[in-house]
Amino acid sequence: MQADIKIKTPANKFFNIYVKQPENFPEAFPADFKNNSFVVERVSKIDYGQKHAVWDVIDGYLAETYANSKMKLHCIPKCEGSIARWTFEYMKKKPDDPEPTEAYMRVVRHTILFEGFCNEKP
Repeated sequence: MQADIKIKTPANKFFNIYVKQPENFPEAFPADFKNNSFVVERVSKIDYGQKHAVWDVIDGYLAETYANSKMKLHCIPKCEGSIARWTFEYMKKKPDDPEPTEAYMRVVRHTILFEGFCNEKP
């Protein structure tokens, strides 16, 4: 599952703040942290040159339904702004488990919220 989100923030700025400063997440996404509605991830790969990062999902609501899950972010520079490309790789634990639509929508919402957060930073 993949989401390409157009953002006005330059790719380098968005990627660096998102990857290097996760301590900003509670401020950028207060509702999710207030409700303990989050995913525990472990960074497995970061390529600053390509603006590409991979996180393994190790706990939280996604780990309950999907096995071997990975979240990938690739920030692609454009003439104006950039594209935040999120890819979610997963295996359903049971064949009748739903597609991760909630995770997709959350990534879109978080990207939009985090873009606003980034634009407040110098």
